[in-house]
Amino acid sequence: MGKTHQWIIFIGRMLLGLSFLGAGLAKIGVWDQLVTQLGRSPLKEAIGTEMIPVYLVFTILLESVGGFLVCLGAKTRLAAILLVVVMIVPVTMMHQFWHLSGQAFIQGYFRFLLDVKILGGILLLMAFGPGRFSVDRG
Repeated sequence: MGKTHQWIIFIGRMLLGLSFLGAGLAKIGVWDQLVTQLGRSPLKEAIGTEMIPVYLVFTILLESVGGFLVCLGAKTRLAAILLVVVMIVPVTMMHQFWHLSGQAFIQGYFRFLLDVKILGGILLLMAFGPGRFSVDRG
């Protein structure tokens, strides 16, 4: 691949990694709101109220560590696996748009598609690696 392609891979990897790193760290600042919100979500039925803080800690760690590793291009495929694990819950459980109607259906469907797009980017990173400008390829 040419130099232009390598820069595109680098920029895409940084955008993906920074979005997860930022999301993970931001969750710390809104902990109480997230616990309350998740307590009213389908996740509560799946894991129970008492496990929501555990799930949240797990999510913060995976997003933050996975996002940081993706930014560095270090252990990129392992980091991508961590981020796929993080994305499984929102894609499969949190966007139950099919139970909604009208504007709520449209918003839920678009949120679902956004998470599917992100999951696709992670899978591409896993398949093709971090590119030349990374710790893995040093």
